[in-house]
Amino acid sequence: MWSKFILSKKKNNIKHVKNSDDDYLIDADDKLKPLIITFGGISGGIYQPVFEFKRFLLNNVDCHFIFVKDTNQCWYHKGAIGLGDTIEDLKINLLNMIETINYSKIITIGGSMGGFAALLFGSLIKADGIISFSPQTFIDKNNRKIHNDNRWPNQINNVQKKFDETYFDLSNLNFDKIKVYAIHGKKDKLDKIHSERLKIKNFKISSYYGGHNVVKTIRDNGILIKIINECIES
Repeated sequence: MWSKFILSKKKNNIKHVKNSDDDYLIDADDKLKPLIITFGGISGGIYQPVFEFKRFLLNNVDCHFIFVKDTNQCWYHKGAIGLGDTIEDLKINLLNMIETINYSKIITIGGSMGGFAALLFGSLIKADGIISFSPQTFIDKNNRKIHNDNRWPNQINNVQKKFDETYFDLSNLNFDKIKVYAIHGKKDKLDKIHSERLKIKNFKISSYYGGHNVVKTIRDNGILIKIINECIES
């Protein structure tokens, strides 16, 4: 059942009510099973951000779900509407939600900017698994200049001007004891750079035919569900 999370200072006063216009949705029941948290990517200014992977996951996987998007398009540095205005707020409120769910393990999933968030929050909340498609693993000026990464200049410049650099480079995060999948398209050189620079973290890095939107290709050919099931079962 879709629900809105009502935040409370009292741990035992957390409840859910129906649907919301905020940047998250929860679908959970009383059964013990894995919890998947998805993070939406960049909209490109063409359309409003959406809850990515929602239909696919609901139709193919028996799990609890929290779907999150970033209407502000700030690589989640401004949190998510309804869950706080900072990365720290979003982390804390996700953990509060997680406490109300009967989960066996936690997996974060996302593509592109959502892949950045899946890695970021997967590390911060100490998830069991992370599946990240074509992620950005840095958004700082220096690394973008070194690798000639000029994508999304307006949105990235906005983040660089307004927010602290603490989480601009994800290679600084702790991924110990987390099963991490970093997946990119063979045609996209920048996505390869972003993923492979984290080899030192013992990530499971793989590539498939396609470009930045490789997740659609592997969704259609059946590889995506295999990766998700492998992460759930490992």
